[in-house]
Amino acid sequence: MTASAAIAASAATYVIGDGISSGVWSLLGSAIGALAAYSIARHQQKAQSERERIKSATDSASSHMANVAFDKYVEFCERYKDEAGEGVLILIQHGPTPEIISEARKLSDIRYSYTLWIPSEVDTRLQEFEKIWLTIGAFSRFEDATKTSIDEATRRQHVSMVYKEFAKVMGLKEWEGEAVTNEFTVASIVAGLREVLGTEKMSKLRRRVLDRAMADLD
Repeated sequence: MTASAAIAASAATYVIGDGISSGVWSLLGSAIGALAAYSIARHQQKAQSERERIKSATDSASSHMANVAFDKYVEFCERYKDEAGEGVLILIQHGPTPEIISEARKLSDIRYSYTLWIPSEVDTRLQEFEKIWLTIGAFSRFEDATKTSIDEATRRQHVSMVYKEFAKVMGLKEWEGEAVTNEFTVASIVAGLREVLGTEKMSKLRRRVLDRAMADLD
């Protein structure tokens, strides 16, 4: 017997003459209340299930984007580091030279192609780094072009400016008695990229895990 048939049969036993006893009204009220409670519970369950599906989809998308962003940043770091190494070789072999301008532009092109995946603070610092290389190249080109057209004092001034910038990227502590920052050497730039990447932290964590595993074997 179905639930509705059972309710109808029970209600019939309470019928007196043409009227309905208070017991029937109570029973009907209970049935309606139960149906309403069931409907509310089903609605809440459906809403909760929908929220869980949305959260699951959101978490999945976030995880995917995080993985893509990490992979892209790793790819960028590798390309930027390799190209910066080429530029350093040029500076070591030739000193301040206009040739470094093309290397600075290559670095800028690499950085721009990965703009979406580079933290803003890293992007800003790399722009400053590239600007120093461009300055070295521009001053060197100017020096070569004006060897016979400017006076010796002006020439010495430009040479000093070139080598001061050169000292920054080559890691010299000072130039002409003035302290020089070393934050724009390639080593410092790579260290900054590695810091954002978390390479050092991952290496330390891996070492701790290995040390603990080896200790458990003893």
